[in-house]
Amino acid sequence: MIGALARLLGLAHPDDALPPRALRWVVVDCESSGLDPERDRLLSIGAVAVREGRVAHADAFAAVLRQAQASAAPNILVHGIGAEAQPGGRDPAAAL
Repeated sequence: MIGALARLLGLAHPDDALPPRALRWVVVDCESSGLDPERDRLLSIGAVAVREGRVAHADAFAAVLRQAQASAAPNILVHGIGAEAQPGGRDPAAAL
């Protein structure tokens, strides 16, 4: 894994790589109005840092993105972002 991580980070030699636990990782999650990226909309984004193998709750971000209209009821059951929350979300350009 260290060799792959070294390549990903652009390091010349795997020995130059820090152990994965020493790095700050960011886990990103997105919710959308469906599975078709050409048609469906991004509804929310969230991210949290992982440091030394632990989730850093203080180093996190989450935003519901403002929608002109809420997604369909079956979709709301999947992501849990209610019909009231979607029009009241943050400006997408500002949040992203």
